[in-house]
Amino acid sequence: MAVAPVSDLQIEVGSSKIVAPAQAVEHSTLFLSNIDQEAMYKVESVYVFAANPERASDDPAEVIEAALAKTLVTYYFLAGRFAPNAKEGRLEVNCNGAGVLFAAATSKLRLCDLGDLSVPNPAFRSLLVQPSDSLGLFETPPATFQITRFKCGGFVFGMTIFHSLMDGVAITGFFDNLGSIARGGGVVMVPNPNREFLKARNPPQPQHYEQLMCRQFRVSSFSEIPLLPFNPTTSSVNNFAPEKHVFRSFPVSSQMISELKQACLKDETLSRCSSFEAITAHVLRQVARSRPSDPSALVSTFLAVDFSRRLQPPPPPNFCGNAVVAACVAATRQELCTYSLGHFARRVQEVLSDVDDEYVRSWTDFWELHRIGPARIPIGACLSAWWKLPFYALDFGWGTPIFAGPVPNQLVGFIVIVANGKNDGGANVYLGLEPQEMAAFEKNIYELAESPPLIHAAF
Repeated sequence: MAVAPVSDLQIEVGSSKIVAPAQAVEHSTLFLSNIDQEAMYKVESVYVFAANPERASDDPAEVIEAALAKTLVTYYFLAGRFAPNAKEGRLEVNCNGAGVLFAAATSKLRLCDLGDLSVPNPAFRSLLVQPSDSLGLFETPPATFQITRFKCGGFVFGMTIFHSLMDGVAITGFFDNLGSIARGGGVVMVPNPNREFLKARNPPQPQHYEQLMCRQFRVSSFSEIPLLPFNPTTSSVNNFAPEKHVFRSFPVSSQMISELKQACLKDETLSRCSSFEAITAHVLRQVARSRPSDPSALVSTFLAVDFSRRLQPPPPPNFCGNAVVAACVAATRQELCTYSLGHFARRVQEVLSDVDDEYVRSWTDFWELHRIGPARIPIGACLSAWWKLPFYALDFGWGTPIFAGPVPNQLVGFIVIVANGKNDGGANVYLGLEPQEMAAFEKNIYELAESPPLIHAAF
């Protein structure tokens, strides 16, 4: 019988403070790209470290706080604040050295009392320090850090950061530097946060992006796609999960991944299929099957795509920013439930191949003209892959983490493929759904057989 996760981590926050760069930084303004404007949401993650007998007398909070202050000298933009550019109607970063929020906490529990760390636990939100609710977006530190030490000597590093400032690749670079300094070394890579290469063209040329989105949503004009307006002054800065939303994590073994890839190739729809394409096709199909809705209703899903290797020319060396754009795959629920896995994997493959230099440029141009983009489109799910990012390499001098992953949040339809920490070729699928949808998904996720009867036809 599965053991229920601990609902109270018995955490006491001993101190909460602002940590500024260890040296004075020159005040400046950081331009945020149009892609950044659409990524004004928080990414929250925790990293669990077992006790290290050789460091029993050392306080990880003190070590990491000191290292953080030194790291912020080169990551000065993290210590700034979001600011409105009223003239251009967009957000930017005031690099004023105001600092990040840092908290040191303790728990009366041992790490082993938490049970299976891969099981999403809403109580893990207490491992993240939250800014005061009274602060608006422009007063809120864009990054927060909490070190929670447990009774056994182990600790958890909890981090919250706006995706607009750093994507997963940039975060791993930040971890390399922070860990190196915490271990007594120095900066291993000087980050370059300059986003000027992502500015819109003059004049803007959005036609390519418009055509692709019209094709996805099966409309003749982009104006037929319902969009929500962009308002930087009301961007949300709080991240709390809806009470009724349920989060689960499902292990996907290397054998299951292999079987999914074979299933995708079975009907010869595809000549090749990556692990990501196979997992994505399977998961999105099962999510659709778990949601009661009109069979003819169009279900749109955003895939987070790293475009850094798709730009011509590529981003500058050591680029530290947000190089992720949303690619939309849309299909009716009937199609998702009845077409073969290979057909939908092909759909995912085609959407990913759409993301090239012109896609990114035309997307940027479209936002420049209309101040609306993917984040304003009502979606069924958003899927991101973290499993190839080296989060398990983070080392403050206590060794690498025994667990690294997201925590339950407010993002409906939030799906992340994460590493399982075992280096065995498998992964975990982490997602949040409504209770009745999750119950159905749990029954479907390991069902690899094609059912009901298939329809082999082009979308």
